[in-house]
Amino acid sequence: MVIVKPLYHRQCARTPLTPGGWQPDLSAAKGRYGHLPSPRALSIVPAMESSNAASPIRRTLATWVVVGLFLVSASVFVLIKGKFTEQTRNWTETQQVPPCAGIACMRIGGVVLGNGIRAIYRGAVEFLFMDTETSVLAHRSPWGYPAPDKGEKAFVVHTAVFMALRIICILPLLWLAFRSFKGFFGQTVFLLLAFLTLSGWPPPIVDLFFWAASGVAEWPMSYFLFGQRLHNVYDFATIGYICLLAIYLSHARIKRWWEIVGMVIFGQLIYENNGITCGVALFIYTLMEADFGSLKCRLVIAAQRISIAAATSFALALCFAWNIEFVSEGRGMEGPALTPLGNIIEYFRQYWKLYGFFNFSWLNVTIANFITVVSIPAIFGSCLGAVSGWARRKAKYTTITRFRTEFNAAFASVCGFGSTLVIGLFVSGLSSDMGRQVLPLTLMVLLAAAKFSEYRMGKRFVPQTVPAREQN
Repeated sequence: MVIVKPLYHRQCARTPLTPGGWQPDLSAAKGRYGHLPSPRALSIVPAMESSNAASPIRRTLATWVVVGLFLVSASVFVLIKGKFTEQTRNWTETQQVPPCAGIACMRIGGVVLGNGIRAIYRGAVEFLFMDTETSVLAHRSPWGYPAPDKGEKAFVVHTAVFMALRIICILPLLWLAFRSFKGFFGQTVFLLLAFLTLSGWPPPIVDLFFWAASGVAEWPMSYFLFGQRLHNVYDFATIGYICLLAIYLSHARIKRWWEIVGMVIFGQLIYENNGITCGVALFIYTLMEADFGSLKCRLVIAAQRISIAAATSFALALCFAWNIEFVSEGRGMEGPALTPLGNIIEYFRQYWKLYGFFNFSWLNVTIANFITVVSIPAIFGSCLGAVSGWARRKAKYTTITRFRTEFNAAFASVCGFGSTLVIGLFVSGLSSDMGRQVLPLTLMVLLAAAKFSEYRMGKRFVPQTVPAREQN
C-alpha cells in the first residue's frame, strides 16, 4: 500500500487513486510564484514490511518498551541532573519556591506549567487525604480524629511536582524519537544516546576523546563541562522546545504565519533566546529545502518567515522591557533610576564586564570547549545514522526526500540555537557555564549527525525511482 503526500496539501484536491491512497491534483497546486511542486516534493511512503507490521502485539510491546525506557531514563536524569537533593533541602528550609528576579521573570512558561501541576497535585492530596476535623459533617468522637501530617503532604506535593514538571518538559524528546526513527532498534538507541548526551557521557568515552584531542593540539581537559547541573525548570523546557522545533520543521510542510507566531511566543516565554532560535532555524530550513523552487523563491519565503518571527519576538520583548531594570539592583549601582533605553545600555555594559570580556579573553579555550561538547554526540550520531540507513536498504522502494528533510530540520535547529550562542559570547558566561547552556544544541547535533549519515547511506543504497506499476 502506497500513500502519496503532496507538499502543498492545503491547495491539492484529493482524487481517489486506490483503496489505500489518493493522488494529488497538481493543477490546483500552483504556489504563490506560479510554479508546480517539483517531483521531489512528493514523498512516497511505503507500507511497513517488517515482521512487526504483521504482529500488532509485538508492535505494541515494542512501543511500550521504548516508552518505559524513556520514563526510567528521564526519571534518573531529572533527579540527578536537576539536583533534587539540594533543591529539596533548600525548599525544606524556606518552605517556598524563591521568587524570580529580573529578566528571569520573562521565563514564565515553566513557572505557569509548574503552578498548574502543583494545583492538581494539591487538589488530589487534599481530596484523598482530607482532614476529618475540618469536615462540616464530622461528629464528635471520644477517640479524637486522625491528625494528617501536613508537612508530609507538602513534601509529597513538592517531590511529585519536581519530577512531573521536568519530565513533561522533556517529553517531546520521546515524540522526536518516534517521528525520526522507524523501528525498535533506531528508537531505543537514539534515546540511549540522547540521555547519554544530556547526562554527560561515561568517563571512558570522555577520556578517549581527550586522549585523541591532546595528540592533535594542547587541548584543555575540561571535564567540568560534562558534570554541570540544570538548576532551573527552563533548562529542561528548552530541551523540549528544541525537539518540538525540529519536529515542526520536518513534518509541517506549510508554515502558516500564525503557526510561526505561536512557536515564537511559546518558545520565548520558556526562555528569551528561543525566539531567535526559531526565526533563524526557519530561515535556514527554508533556504535548504529545494522543494520550494529556485534560490530566489526560497530566499523570499525565508525572509518573510524570519520577519514574522523577528516582529513577534520584538513585540513580546517590549511587553517585558521592565525586567531589564534589575541591573540596577544589587550590583553596587547608585544614583537615580535610568530611562528604559539607559537600562538596556546598562544591561549590556554590565554583562560585558561580567562575562563577555572573559569569553573573548579566553576565546581559544571557549572554542575548544565548544568543540569538546559537540564532537562526541556528532561521532555517535553518525554511527547511528549509518547503521539505520544500512538497515533500511532492504526496502523495496522509497525516496530519500524524508531523510533530507529531517536532516535539514535538525541542521537548521543547530544553526538557530548556535546563533544565540554567538550573541551569548557578549552577555553570557559561556567560558564557565557552557556545559549547561549548550545542552539542547548537543542533542540536535546528535540528531543532525544521525540524519546526515542516514541520508548519505540512503542515497547510496535506497532506490530513488518509483516502479512503473505505481506510476499509473
